[in-house]
Amino acid sequence: MILEKEEISWTCGKNHNITRRGFRYRVQCDNPDCGKIFYRQDKQVKQDAKRGRSNQYCNSHCLATHFAGVCEHPGCDEKYTHQSMVRGLGNRLCQKHSIRINGKERAVKYRKRDKKELYDRLGNRCACCGERDLMYLEVDHVHNDGTEHREKINANWGAKHIKATSMHPRYYIQYLTENPGGLQLLCSNCNRAKHRNGGELYRPAKFTRRQLIEVTQ
Repeated sequence: MILEKEEISWTCGKNHNITRRGFRYRVQCDNPDCGKIFYRQDKQVKQDAKRGRSNQYCNSHCLATHFAGVCEHPGCDEKYTHQSMVRGLGNRLCQKHSIRINGKERAVKYRKRDKKELYDRLGNRCACCGERDLMYLEVDHVHNDGTEHREKINANWGAKHIKATSMHPRYYIQYLTENPGGLQLLCSNCNRAKHRNGGELYRPAKFTRRQLIEVTQ
C-alpha cells in the first residue's frame, strides 16, 4: 500500500548541470508475510492505476505467494492469488480453473471470429444452390485438394489426423490467402452431391424447395 508521496530532485546532463524534479512513492509490500517498505517511481504507480492495479509488491515472489481467497469453483477449495487476478487468468478462481475456463472461452471466441471472417470472404452462401442458412454451409476445396491440405497441416504441427469438421478457420484463411479462389461454401446437400459426382458440382435440372413440417402428437 502507498504510505506517502515525496517530491524529489536530481541532476542530469553531461556535467550534471540540469536539475529535474519529480515524485516518488513510499510504499509497503501488501504481502502480510513480507511488509517490506520500498520506493516506487511516479510513472510505475500511474501505470498500475491505469490498469486497475491497486496492490503493491516488492518482488514477484510476494505477488505469487499472497493469497486473496478461496476458489469459487464448485467443489474446489484451492486458494487463488493476486497474481492470477493481475494476469487476468480469472476472477476469484484458482490457477487451474481460471486457465481451463477462460482459455476455453477465448478459444471459442477466436474461432467464431475467424469463422465469420472466412464466411464473409466466401460470400455467406452456397456456391451451387444459393443457400444462405449458415447451419447448412460447409467449406469446400474447389480443386478437391482438401486431403493434401490437411496432410500438410499434420506434417507441420505433428498432429495425428485433422478432420475437415475440426479444422480451425484460420487454416482455411491462410489457404485462401495463398490460393485465391481455392475455397467455396457449399451446403451439406451440394457438398455431398459433389463428392458422389466425382468432384464436380452437381446442379439438378430443378431444385426442390425445403419446407418446414410441423409434427403434432
